[in-house]
Amino acid sequence: MNDYLLFRKLIVPACLPILFLLGVALCVYNAIILFTCGGLYVVEGLITLIVGIPLVRVICEGLLFLARIAGVKDEPSMKMPTMEAPKEE
Repeated sequence: MNDYLLFRKLIVPACLPILFLLGVALCVYNAIILFTCGGLYVVEGLITLIVGIPLVRVICEGLLFLARIAGVKDEPSMKMPTMEAPKEE
């Protein structure tokens, strides 16, 4: 728990599947509501399913990408090499 409070361990990768499922559930719920309205709302419900779910996936992948960048920058193997001045004899 101390690692989370001191930002040594990121919370986003751990809760990302929950955020993804929540986003998909909201898209499906919205589509069902639009389907029950009838008329032109049925088309909007289809667009919500076709566009909304992949959009939620892309947003979650972007969050994961940013979290991985934040995690990699602190690894010792990824540090930039330092340039030393040439030694004169």
